[in-house]
Amino acid sequence: MGIPKNPKTIILRNVFYQKGITEGMIWDYYKKRKGEILREVGIRRVMLFLITPEEKIVVRRNIGGNPLFLTNKTYDEVLSGRTISIHSTMEKFEDIFIVDVDFFNWNGAKIATNDIYESLLNFSLVRSMTIRFTGKESFHIFCRLYKKINIDTSRYLFENHLSKDKNIINKYSISPRRRHNVPNIDLWASNKVNGNFITLHSLSIMGLKCMEVNINNLLRFEKRNAIIK
Repeated sequence: MGIPKNPKTIILRNVFYQKGITEGMIWDYYKKRKGEILREVGIRRVMLFLITPEEKIVVRRNIGGNPLFLTNKTYDEVLSGRTISIHSTMEKFEDIFIVDVDFFNWNGAKIATNDIYESLLNFSLVRSMTIRFTGKESFHIFCRLYKKINIDTSRYLFENHLSKDKNIINKYSISPRRRHNVPNIDLWASNKVNGNFITLHSLSIMGLKCMEVNINNLLRFEKRNAIIK
C-alpha cells in the first residue's frame, strides 16, 4: 500500500469521468482530505473498498486478522491509489443515526430527503441533522442524538416517529427493502451492530465524493457537484 507506483493508471471510468480516474488522482485526493477523514472516522472501525486491476470491487475489513482502524500513522500505509471508498462501522450504542433515502429517481430522492428532514425537525431524540450526498444515487440524513443509546432502540424510535407522520407514511415506504417505484426510507442498512455507512469526504465507488448539502440548496444539487478535479 502507500504511494502509487503507477499514478497514471486509470482505475475507473464512467459518465462523470470520461477520461478516467487514475491511481494518482485517488492518492492525491485522500492525502489532501487526511485530516478531515481522520476526524470523521475517529476511533471507529472502517471498511475499505478497493478496485482491483480487473476492475472488481474488493472489501477490506481487517489487517493482519485485526479490525481496521485509520490513524495518523496508519492512514498513508493502509490507503493506496486503488482505495476508492472508506466506510465507517456502527457499534451497539451510538449517538448518531443514519436515515437512508433509497430511491432510483434522482429528483424524487431530493424531494423525499427534504420531506423526511422536515419531519425529523420536531423529533425530540435528534440534536442536529445534516444532509449528505452519498456519492451514488441518493442521500443520507445524518442525525446526531442527545446521548448514546442502543442502536436497536434508536431504529425503533425513528420508525415510530416517521410512521406517525401522515405526510411521510402516505408518500413513502419504511422498510429494509425498497418497493418498486416507491421512495423508501431505510432505517436498517446502517443502523445495526457492524452496519456501515460512507464516511463524509470519502469517495463512493463511482468516484463522487460524499459531501454535505445545505437543505436550502438540496433541490438544486446535482451529482456533478461531487466530481473531484
